[in-house]
Amino acid sequence: LDLSDLGVPLSAKAMKEIVTNWPNIMDLNLNTIPMTQEIADLLKEFKDLRHLNLSWTSMNNAMLAAVAKCVTLQSLDCRGCKGITSLEPLKSCPLLQSLDCSCCGGITSLEPLKSCPLLQTLNCSSCGGITSLEPLESCPLLQSLNCRSCEGITSLEPLKSCPLLQ
Repeated sequence: LDLSDLGVPLSAKAMKEIVTNWPNIMDLNLNTIPMTQEIADLLKEFKDLRHLNLSWTSMNNAMLAAVAKCVTLQSLDCRGCKGITSLEPLKSCPLLQSLDCSCCGGITSLEPLKSCPLLQTLNCSSCGGITSLEPLESCPLLQSLNCRSCEGITSLEPLKSCPLLQ
């Protein structure tokens, strides 16, 4: 379901109606939709949600914690969400295969991704606070990594644990 660029804010009431009428949505695009904590809290009601695009929204750490309760989540796009400064909530997303957290300049650590062993694609470009790729040693299925403009990274040594990296 693509609700991006609606042109009008999505109310919590409207999101509740969507959850009630279509609880089995697997793919949801809320790109550029003004987010509220109430809407973020409702997302966990989608029991089969696999792919979620929240890019360029007003997501913050508390909202990310609510989203991380979507236990079936495989793909998360939160690029450009300036309010996200920590990936800590993603520890509860062991099925996560793809993450785009690029342009979330406040992120300083990939440590929580140690709990995402199925991760295959990571875009953390323009997250200048990231200094270590060491947590990616726990992601042996990683195939694609974009860490452009992450000037704090000083070693690529941890990527030796990612034999599928292309």
